[in-house]
Amino acid sequence: MKTIKFSTKTKDGIIVIPKRYLQEIKNPVDVTLHYNDSSKKAPAERKGKEIDAFFEKYRIDLSGFRFDRDEAGRR
Repeated sequence: MKTIKFSTKTKDGIIVIPKRYLQEIKNPVDVTLHYNDSSKKAPAERKGKEIDAFFEKYRIDLSGFRFDRDEAGRR
């Protein structure tokens, strides 16, 4: 059994095989389907939002703060 790997889109539930493979592929075929489930957020993404929400109350506007490295070194 040969293996061909490619990415493609589905159309109305039909897997579209690229034209360059059509003559090479003969029936029967075995299909293993890997897909990205974009409806579910990744655990790391959810955790990042939870961390941001926790630290939100501790955020301070430092846009007016001036840091002088030389002055800090003299202290």
